[in-house]
Amino acid sequence: MQELGLHAQYSTNLIYFDFLEFIIVDSNLLSEAISLTFFGMGFVFVFLALMVVMTSFMSAFVLKLQPFVPSASVSTIQTDNLIDEDTKSIIEKAIKMHTGA
Repeated sequence: MQELGLHAQYSTNLIYFDFLEFIIVDSNLLSEAISLTFFGMGFVFVFLALMVVMTSFMSAFVLKLQPFVPSASVSTIQTDNLIDEDTKSIIEKAIKMHTGA
């Protein structure tokens, strides 16, 4: 009977040690997963920050090479000579039909 009791106690301790080993291995996997997650997020953060900085520098460089030129206003363009009278009347009728006037 003592052998059986000792054997039962030994097997219980063995199960307990197997469980602790599983927890230690699981804890090691968890720490590796957390470190890999932070490494990945850090890499993405650095890449995006570098991309924003480089885009800003490129924008400033392009503006320095070619400054902003205001576009020509619509009133300076003469459209009377480009469109004949028939086309002009068709466009006016289409606009009136569309607006319901």
